[in-house]
Amino acid sequence: MDASSDFFQLLMNSTAEGIWSVDLEGTITFANHTAVTIFGYLSVGHMIGLNSHDLLHHSRADGSGFPESESAIGRTRREGGHFHREEEVLWKANGSYFHAEYRSVPILIGGVNTGALITFTDNSDKRKKNEEARLNRAWLEATLRGIGDAVITTDGSAESRVTFLNSVAEELTGWTSIEAEGRPILEVFHIINEFTREATQNPIAQVLATGKVQGLAHNTSLISRSGREFIIEDSAAPIHDPSGKVQGVVLIFRDVTEQKKLEREKEEANRKVELAREDLHRFFMQAPIPMVILEGPHHRFTLANPHYEKLIGRKTDGKTLLEVFSREEVVNFLPLLDGVYRTGVPYIGQEMPLHLVDDGFQDLLGTFPGLSARQNDLFFIHAQEIHDLFSNPLRLRGRKIDLRH
Repeated sequence: MDASSDFFQLLMNSTAEGIWSVDLEGTITFANHTAVTIFGYLSVGHMIGLNSHDLLHHSRADGSGFPESESAIGRTRREGGHFHREEEVLWKANGSYFHAEYRSVPILIGGVNTGALITFTDNSDKRKKNEEARLNRAWLEATLRGIGDAVITTDGSAESRVTFLNSVAEELTGWTSIEAEGRPILEVFHIINEFTREATQNPIAQVLATGKVQGLAHNTSLISRSGREFIIEDSAAPIHDPSGKVQGVVLIFRDVTEQKKLEREKEEANRKVELAREDLHRFFMQAPIPMVILEGPHHRFTLANPHYEKLIGRKTDGKTLLEVFSREEVVNFLPLLDGVYRTGVPYIGQEMPLHLVDDGFQDLLGTFPGLSARQNDLFFIHAQEIHDLFSNPLRLRGRKIDLRH
């Protein structure tokens, strides 16, 4: 018996858990070294023979009394049941308390209950970490609820079960966070290709497979619970635990339906403008009369059709008016252009003198009857009834030609 008793004492004292026992009266009959150390007593002798409830379990954390009738240890003594508690406190010799997780089981001898055996651990650190995790989660959820993008978080399971939706995600998916929690992500986040209508690859599955940030494919549409459709853009990123293991995914997305609509309308408008520009350019270059477009305060040639360059006998090639003509040649013409550019008032159907002096044309005075402005930036000039200018330009040498509208 002595050898067995010694072995029992050795076994009890080698455990990391605190252990003590009480008889049917609630008197402490045994405590191992771990229990003595955690409770802060000098030796087991300072605990043996004392009432367990009065010594260790008398009050709640707020200092109010804890009735022995509510104690799981007391119920084990009275009823012989097995009980497990995580949220109660036990008291130390110095008057402080700690949060404990304990189990209370009956001591049966010959089938008769003779007391209770209690095993426990100091749960303070675990509780503190859980509370920190709870506060961090609450802070994170408050942050995610406040941002303008939709946010969904999932766990790291194969089904990627939903753990949270913020209000924007609730609006777009049609699911509340409470309704969606625990459901597979594909049930809540239903995405297809906008044009092919085929299912789009789930970015969350890619994140879990690669551990890297993933984006949605282009032209992705979200089909809400009610059947509404939203064009969305998003990214999915892994959530790592302290060891670096992926324990979930956060999906952030936004509704770009209106933005895409405006972009496509703009693209269509630009396409139509480009077609119109091509038509205008073709008309401009093929027009049977001289035509030119001048741009900016220096009257730079943006476009001149062949008839215009044939009329003046010079290449314009993006040059300014004074790079093509001398100031003497445009001394009367230039003020008219300046006035139209400055005021935006068209100069239409009136005579404008242009004096060309070169080897081919001497003292040629032409009249350009059409001049207009667009947004004070572009000039459009055309001349009509050029008479014999194109049929026999040599006949015009030394003569004054009046070109009228």
